[in-house]
Amino acid sequence: MLIILEGVDGSGKTYLKEQLAIKHGIHTRMLQASSPLRADPMIAFEWALREYDRRNLKQLWIVDSWHITELIMGQYRNRELLTDAGAKHIEMLLESLGALKIVLTEAPSTIEDRLTARGDRTVPSAHVGLVWDSFNEYAEINSWRVLTSTKLRPERLIKQAKDAQIEALKVVSLRSYVGSLNPQFLVLSGSRSWPMGTPDFYGALTPVRTVPRNQAIMQALLPYHDFGILSQDSDQIKTAWITLGRPPVIATDRDAYAACVMAGIPVTPIKSALVIMAEASA
Repeated sequence: MLIILEGVDGSGKTYLKEQLAIKHGIHTRMLQASSPLRADPMIAFEWALREYDRRNLKQLWIVDSWHITELIMGQYRNRELLTDAGAKHIEMLLESLGALKIVLTEAPSTIEDRLTARGDRTVPSAHVGLVWDSFNEYAEINSWRVLTSTKLRPERLIKQAKDAQIEALKVVSLRSYVGSLNPQFLVLSGSRSWPMGTPDFYGALTPVRTVPRNQAIMQALLPYHDFGILSQDSDQIKTAWITLGRPPVIATDRDAYAACVMAGIPVTPIKSALVIMAEASA
């Protein structure tokens, strides 16, 4: 089970984390990103989850203050390392892992009182409302649950996390897959143009010359939701396609396009697909 807790400082993350750990017991693992961020965002927020095992229904991972905090709070630390494209890929990884994603919130006045009592001035007093809006807006756009302290039921959240984990087991055999468990379309990438790397292939291991192209592909896909990305050389493509419900397939390059043709899968080049999707959403 994997629960991600986000929210402005003073929203109650530490309290809920402690309650979840008490309720679940010894099979609980805590994880929190360093602040300020000291590593490449994709290593800090994705590689850090590499040991999480979707097949282990006993262990509960509680992740506190993850990529949303970095995306929103980076401006106050003068180090905005995480891009929108990177945040989108992290969201897709969390989806494929079956994470229960929670943004905790309280009234801005309550948060301001808590921060004042703690002597915590990471966020200037005048900006608390703006940061509060940013967390809630991100949660709405990216399908995070928004909870207040009056709605915290640790045992219920653990049950929901287990249900989400069980659902994610259907993609456990797809080693490179990130994205929705029921994607509206599937992006297939060749081995050297894989957008943002794979869950096992980051940082210095990624060919430097592919980074601008990878960022461009992810940036182009940002307006669209409920899709998945699969590396064409990491899995049996047709098995993966069937497992994911036979969604329309988009190829990012010639290798991926050829692999689909050879597997007998209907496929569209990414440039043509983006034009079609843009016209459909207009």
